Amino acid sequence: MTLESENVDHDLASSSRIDHILDELEAGRDEELAQSVSNLHPAEVADLLEALPPEPRTGLWQALPAAQEGEILSELHETARASVISNMQPAELVAAAETMDVDDLVEVIEELPKNLGESIIESLEKDHRQRVESALAFADETAGRGSCLLGVCSCRSRRRMGAGF
Repeated sequence: MTLESENVDHDLASSSRIDHILDELEAGRDEELAQSVSNLHPAEVADLLEALPPEPRTGLWQALPAAQEGEILSELHETARASVISNMQPAELVAAAETMDVDDLVEVIEELPKNLGESIIESLEKDHRQRVESALAFADETAGRGSCLLGVCSCRSRRRMGAGF
């Protein structure tokens, strides 16, 4: 199988999956819909959400388990994420934020209205809130914005740092 034929197979599978989602939404079978996407990776669910028009996108989002929302939000591109977030209740957004990695959450918070972003930060557990605030203190597009500088590295006092790596 060539790369081109794999892409065609993938496109057909995606098209078929989208048709299935649209059929489930139209029939009001939210539980079946949630089950059909439950085994997919969050990035695959994000791809499906991005491929749908806004109204079915909202329907699929509402059918997803709340426990997956943070991971899926992290995978969505800006336009689709904004569309999904615009239909979320603040409490729902806070719950999703609590499960997100710091760098992903910082990206989402920067796209939100300032007051909503601040309320999300305030609602986080102390440790998570401090890491988010620390990352937000760095300029955009710097290493501090990512999670790479938020960890701690230690070594014995007689060792050099290079020996620890």
